[in-house]
Amino acid sequence: MNTLYLQCNMGAAGDMLTAALYELLPNREEFLHTLNHMGLPGVEFHAVPAQSCGICGTHMDVVVHGEREESVDHHHDHHHDHHHDHH
Repeated sequence: MNTLYLQCNMGAAGDMLTAALYELLPNREEFLHTLNHMGLPGVEFHAVPAQSCGICGTHMDVVVHGEREESVDHHHDHHHDHHHDHH
C-alpha cells in the first residue's frame, strides 16, 4: 500500500485534484464509473486529455444538469486592471 500526502493549506480545486488522482490509478475507467454512479443527481464526470504549456495530462470536466462547470483557473487569461509584481 502506498501513502499520498496532500498539503492543501492554499486550497485545491476539486476538478484538478480529481484529475490528478485519476492519473495515478491503474483502472481509470472503473474510477470514472464510480464517480458517475455515486448518486449525485444530474452530475457527470468526463476525463478529457488536455495539454497546457507543453504539459500533457487529464482535465476532469464536471457537468451539472447539462452545464459544464468552469474550473477555478478558467478565466485567468482575462485582462486585469492591475499589475502583478514578478520577482
